[in-house]
Amino acid sequence: MPTCHNCDRVYESNGITRHRMAHQRRGETVIVTMRSGTWEYPPLPATQPDSTSITDADKSDEP
Repeated sequence: MPTCHNCDRVYESNGITRHRMAHQRRGETVIVTMRSGTWEYPPLPATQPDSTSITDADKSDEP
């Protein structure tokens, strides 16, 4: 079964992906061992604001 080395916990095959993503969203590098080997996943890049949300905010100031 997959093991998260960050937490030292064992997960089911379907749960490890969500768990790995939670670490990555927090900016952590994750090391997971699965049947196919040990993998290191880098943190996810910081999200940029949508250009549409900036445009919508600018339009709200119009009369």
